[in-house]
Amino acid sequence: MNKHTAINVLFAVSLLCLFFLHLSHGMAWYLYVVLVLLYTGISAAGSYFIGLSYFLYSYTRAAGIQRHIAITFDDGPNEKTGVILDILKENKAPATFFCIGQNIPGNEAILKRMAEEGHLIGNHSYRHRHSFPLQQPQIIAAEIAQCNAAIEGVTGQTPRLFRPPFGVTDPMVARGIAMSGMYSIGWSMRSYDTVVKDPQKLLSKVSRAGAGDIILFHEAGIHTAAILSQFIQNVRAKGLEIVPLDRLLDIDAYDK
Repeated sequence: MNKHTAINVLFAVSLLCLFFLHLSHGMAWYLYVVLVLLYTGISAAGSYFIGLSYFLYSYTRAAGIQRHIAITFDDGPNEKTGVILDILKENKAPATFFCIGQNIPGNEAILKRMAEEGHLIGNHSYRHRHSFPLQQPQIIAAEIAQCNAAIEGVTGQTPRLFRPPFGVTDPMVARGIAMSGMYSIGWSMRSYDTVVKDPQKLLSKVSRAGAGDIILFHEAGIHTAAILSQFIQNVRAKGLEIVPLDRLLDIDAYDK
């Protein structure tokens, strides 16, 4: 039983109890409103915060005491991906790139370079639309498959790592991912590199990474490329090793 199902059961039981108390003791009607608002708030938080693993289990950090972290990039490939790859190569740091399928045509060489230089490639849906979690599970699964096909067509490998667009999940997304046989991947540290305008604030934030963390970056972040090399140096100075995501989580990155 996942957390969402457990809350549904608890809500139904609470609603029945409230109804009988209302009949026997004349409970105030606004308590129904409070209960519904509480349920809605919990569901909204579970949808937005992928780390809660509310609708399905999502990997957001590594268990145990290993001194490893993983860095991930979303929304590529794009015109800035090459610069990110240059920095990672210079620093001998592996990463995972969660790619949008429709960005692949015209950027096949970048995708090949990711694979050739030892980085992992994950699935970030084909279109990355805000309406993604509102679709039927079959449509979600089909879009995941479409992105996988685009990646496999270039690299010859079929990803098993899936990061939901915007990190938003709901029952539809949960069923779609289950149908696809993918791992849901979140993060433990969100850099907000698409909105943070001060590079020093961005560097300070992500440099607080600790053992087991999965850090979320974007290739097209405002200052991501500018701070990436120093970030890598900072975390290594703390005794942390940057490892591929599949090694951090001990799961398969691709179909065998």
